[in-house]
Amino acid sequence: MVTTFTDKLSELLADAQAKLRQGFTCDALSEAFLTFIHSAMLAAKEELLNPGPEKKAAVLEWVGAFWDYVVNQAPLPTWLFWMKLPYVRSALRSIVLAVAAGLIEGLYAQNLEQFRA
Repeated sequence: MVTTFTDKLSELLADAQAKLRQGFTCDALSEAFLTFIHSAMLAAKEELLNPGPEKKAAVLEWVGAFWDYVVNQAPLPTWLFWMKLPYVRSALRSIVLAVAAGLIEGLYAQNLEQFRA
């Protein structure tokens, strides 16, 4: 069976979503987030022939999909309703993607031999 980057990332996203459905806590979210990014980086290394910056962009695109799921499913108290407003969501998404980009760089720097093609 031939798998593609998209297939692998769809599978990883489904796994992360399943973990969060079991219990939506900060610990579960951070574990799912870090695991998803690390696994996505490995999938990009194995499946994509593009240079590093394009692999990073592909991973960040999927991190955005993960974040969109989190925002839609996160149980928020009523007084935090403003966090689901479109302009706040887009600002938070930008912040999360910036943090994820830094995390990708950090993981790559710490594990050079694992991520080099």
